[in-house]
Amino acid sequence: MHIYTYARFSTDRQDEAWILDQQRVCHEFAAKGEWPIDADYVDEGISGAALGNRPSAQRLLATLESGSVLLLADLTRLCRSQDLAPLLERLRFRGVRVLGVLDGFDINSPYARMQAGLSGLMSDEMRAQLRVRTHLALETREVFSPYRWASLRL
Repeated sequence: MHIYTYARFSTDRQDEAWILDQQRVCHEFAAKGEWPIDADYVDEGISGAALGNRPSAQRLLATLESGSVLLLADLTRLCRSQDLAPLLERLRFRGVRVLGVLDGFDINSPYARMQAGLSGLMSDEMRAQLRVRTHLALETREVFSPYRWASLRL
């Protein structure tokens, strides 16, 4: 049995401490089961929306084989889109056990499909709402820019 961890953060407002926290909870969980970690995989400053742009996630997925265990702090570290459930289904089919330490996810649970589907759906919606708020904030900044108002004064 090979044990791997994966950690990720997506924005420049986060730093290596986020990675270390994710790895710490995974390593503590593994230590309780006396599972030696074979490797840690990390992607820094890359969105979880798609897998194709995350080199470490791609290497990890190529490494996983039947009997492997993938430890995550939570499911959103692996994927933040509706692609999560199909990805986990492919991993389950390959005989990979995926565990989310903080969210209690276990790919062998009878509720795993539902939990993965809801997590992917909620992550997609959260990203959509974040895009809306970001665009509104940028529009507001432009509308209330002192330079814009200065040019409108008579």
